[in-house]
Amino acid sequence: MEKTALISGAASGIGFATAKLFAKEGADIVIADLNDTKKDDVVASVKSQRNGTEAIFFKLDATKEDSWIKAFEETINVFGKVDIVCNIAGIGVFKNVEETSFDDWQKVIGIINLTGVFLGTKHGIINMKKNKSGSIINMSSIEGFIGDPNLAAYCASRGGAYASLLNHPPCML
Repeated sequence: MEKTALISGAASGIGFATAKLFAKEGADIVIADLNDTKKDDVVASVKSQRNGTEAIFFKLDATKEDSWIKAFEETINVFGKVDIVCNIAGIGVFKNVEETSFDDWQKVIGIINLTGVFLGTKHGIINMKKNKSGSIINMSSIEGFIGDPNLAAYCASRGGAYASLLNHPPCML
């Protein structure tokens, strides 16, 4: 494959599974996540998917633009380029609408689940234009289509991530 993938939210869950799958296909991986408690185990697991695959961990705060800028700088410094960006980082607050505080709503909607996708996409495009190619994968969820009464903010945020893609054709890099 000879590609480099920067994957947000890759220390666990769907992000971790995605990192392992890309590694199995031969990509070098940047595991970008705020949770660094098991970073050595995560890196070792990703590297073990295929002989020759390289993986590094970058502590990414998906809500901060400067953190994204540094993640891309580190990726390019180590691997020379970015070919794939997977925006997977996200959180859920398990509360219905009545129980969800405005702060919880803002954290899920405005800060992490949508702002992280926006920043990863923005800086992915900026950096992949240098290669004149690349792919950006913005992960949504079935919860973006079918609401769950106990995941009000999460469902809205994943629906927003999906809907933002419907109105924008692929970018010309």
